[in-house]
Amino acid sequence: MTEMEILFAIIIVLLAAIMQGLTGFGFAVVAVPLLSLFLPLQTVVPLVMLVATIIVTMMTIKLWRHIQFKEMWVLLIFGIALTPLGAYLLIIIDETILKVLIAILTLVFSICLWKGLRVVIKNERMALITIGASGGLLNGSLGLAGLVIALFFNNKNEDKTSFRANLSFFNLSLTVIVVINYLLLGLIDQAVIEFSVWLLPPLIIGLFIGYKVEAILDQTRFMKVALAIIMFASLSTFLSVF
Repeated sequence: MTEMEILFAIIIVLLAAIMQGLTGFGFAVVAVPLLSLFLPLQTVVPLVMLVATIIVTMMTIKLWRHIQFKEMWVLLIFGIALTPLGAYLLIIIDETILKVLIAILTLVFSICLWKGLRVVIKNERMALITIGASGGLLNGSLGLAGLVIALFFNNKNEDKTSFRANLSFFNLSLTVIVVINYLLLGLIDQAVIEFSVWLLPPLIIGLFIGYKVEAILDQTRFMKVALAIIMFASLSTFLSVF
């Protein structure tokens, strides 16, 4: 890694961590697209997942009492089951295709939250299976499991604390599984581990800033800014392909 790449990565991780601390999601959604502008995805995704382990662990411990375990088990079973397949897809699918998928998925995600779109779920068990399975695939291949689970709980109009608790627990469970898979596949090597060490200070500082200013910011207004940043990241990723 060059010094300039490390500097850019530090800035991106700081921004993504601030967003995570403020909104309860967004770290990978911001970090993966922006880091992939100058680093290969087979480095970016394992790196982000390795660093994200710290975030989701801290948030899960903090919000443990608010996790709705009864609803989470179906999501976790199918999410964990499909994560290894997702990790394998990261290896075999062309990086250009994966970048286009990242751009499309993050853009759709941000538009849905921006518009506050809701859908009526008639069969919740089937919805949980679908969300869990797609989350597992996205977790392993792109590090973006939080996209579908955030939309799902936002659709249910969960209160802010329950939303963050459930999202953190789901992400923690799948992140642990995917990190193990990346280690077995050789995607997390010494270089990735050393690079992740550089990112720990901005990660911790960003989270601290996010937590501190959460109470004083207008959440609705900040969410618009956060989603605008995600849209910018997704469009940047799309344009980088061409």
